[in-house]
Amino acid sequence: LCVPSSRISEIERGARDLPELEQRAIQWIHSITDPKQHTQTLDNV
Repeated sequence: LCVPSSRISEIERGARDLPELEQRAIQWIHSITDPKQHTQTLDNV
């Protein structure tokens, strides 16, 4: 999964207006794009 940083910025700006379910989806996306997660993925490959 690759999310452009510009898209992440859009998500962060709109986060306050999103329903709770979408808030959770955003947190899930951030957990995927977190550098620590990337490191673990590379180690598993």
